[in-house]
Amino acid sequence: MMKRIPKIIFTIMLMAILAAPFQAHASPSQSPDEARRQYWRSGFILQSSPKYSGIVGKGASLAVKMQSKLDTDVYFAFPAVASKPYVRQASYYLLSRTGAYHGNAALSLEVYNFEGIWQRTLSTSQVDLQAAALQTWVTIPLDDIVAHCQLNPGEVLTFHLALDGAAGGDLDVQPIFEVATESIIVNYFLYFFPLIVK
Repeated sequence: MMKRIPKIIFTIMLMAILAAPFQAHASPSQSPDEARRQYWRSGFILQSSPKYSGIVGKGASLAVKMQSKLDTDVYFAFPAVASKPYVRQASYYLLSRTGAYHGNAALSLEVYNFEGIWQRTLSTSQVDLQAAALQTWVTIPLDDIVAHCQLNPGEVLTFHLALDGAAGGDLDVQPIFEVATESIIVNYFLYFFPLIVK
């Protein structure tokens, strides 16, 4: 047992070093689970095409406006990721709505690649922007297949506001969004400590 003590101490020190980068992102009041969760609220507004190069020269925004007389498709794209986070929850809040559109105006949560090519839809149903409740947070039902809700490097999570026909009418809607994501942090100590003390 005495011969194993230096190895155990070394392992504990090594695990502390590996865990340091993750702990740096958590406040003292956060639990380990809370430290893994992030809330995305800022994104980039793209008209017509969700191609990611369209964000060049644009500042991030907290809200997006769609005017049916001008736009048939508006995209609110979150910054692309290099990691592989899971989308756990998505919500919207309609700040204002005026006017009407002769067809359907819908909101969905989708994933695109850098070229603006659709990859998959995470929301299980579209939100009717002409009937949705005003000035209250509403959670959007998401795909229950966990793998579908994991973002891969080079993928862009995007809220898509779309008309089902040509531009027209005088509908004007302005929503804001919040998305909760989680990244899995591996506890190396729990993996390797049992092997070392054997």
